[in-house]
Amino acid sequence: MVTFRLAGTLPPDVLDRWRQEFNYLSATHKKTALRRRLEAYLDQETKDTPLRNPQLAALVEDALLFFADTRYHLHAWVVMPTHVHVLFTQLAGHAVSAIIHSWKSFTAHQAVKRFGCSVPFWSQDYFDRFIRNERHFTAAIAYIEANPVKAGLCQRTGTGGSAARMRGWRMDSMDMNERVNVNAAMLRQRFTQRREAQAPQWVAALSATMARVW
Repeated sequence: MVTFRLAGTLPPDVLDRWRQEFNYLSATHKKTALRRRLEAYLDQETKDTPLRNPQLAALVEDALLFFADTRYHLHAWVVMPTHVHVLFTQLAGHAVSAIIHSWKSFTAHQAVKRFGCSVPFWSQDYFDRFIRNERHFTAAIAYIEANPVKAGLCQRTGTGGSAARMRGWRMDSMDMNERVNVNAAMLRQRFTQRREAQAPQWVAALSATMARVW
């Protein structure tokens, strides 16, 4: 599971202060503490941001969907006003850092070009956490589903609208491999429908740009 955020959402001095605060912890525990503090901070920062634009939020979501089931299995995600959470499993030959770079590079370019957003669009850093087991996997999905509710963007999961575009699901009777296969099929159908509804020129640009930044 990875989290990446908009540039300017966290003052550098605040992050430095947190790092000093957690210096007594081991490297692993320090990373976890920083991630939790950051997520709590970002959930409070729900003021007017570029990602509140429904079209831009949809563009970010489309970028996540674009290589689903070809370069990674996409399990759950949410586009919040200040940040994005994504739970995915990379496929062989595709590094997590390269996948995140492709998402951020394409969406940043489009945000500046199409929506007049400022540069830099994304913060350079990102936080990731390794999913240990099935229980952790289920908890990560639940966290993503609940994030818009926790941030006060909606009253229940799945109703966040454009400010919190997400895909979360639970199929407790299935094992993890079965969940991946079912989710991939739904993703393919969903993105195909969206692609057919969009202008061919935009889809071609998305395909070419995503391939180039990869």
